[in-house]
Amino acid sequence: PDASSLKVFLTTFLKLRVWLPYLLNQSGSIVFYILLANSDLTLAVPICNALAMLFSFMTSACLGEKIDKPFRAFVGATLVLVGVTICVSAQDQENAVREQQEL
Repeated sequence: PDASSLKVFLTTFLKLRVWLPYLLNQSGSIVFYILLANSDLTLAVPICNALAMLFSFMTSACLGEKIDKPFRAFVGATLVLVGVTICVSAQDQENAVREQQEL
């Protein structure tokens, strides 16, 4: 590699526009592993999938990517939110039933 290629690489590598989406994406991975370590898998999997979509959206927004069909994206995000809400409420109800049985 010549000196100009190295200079272009370092200039690009040191820009905040490059680091910010990368750090945002990596923070999603950290949240994923924390959830897996501290949650019941029946909740961790749908929540992590929803968070993966959220962090991907945030990263693409930071990169300036445009959403082709925003209504579809909104409907999809809403359906994911409803699904996660159902999973969480079902788990809460199951925990309440267990507590009642233990008494």
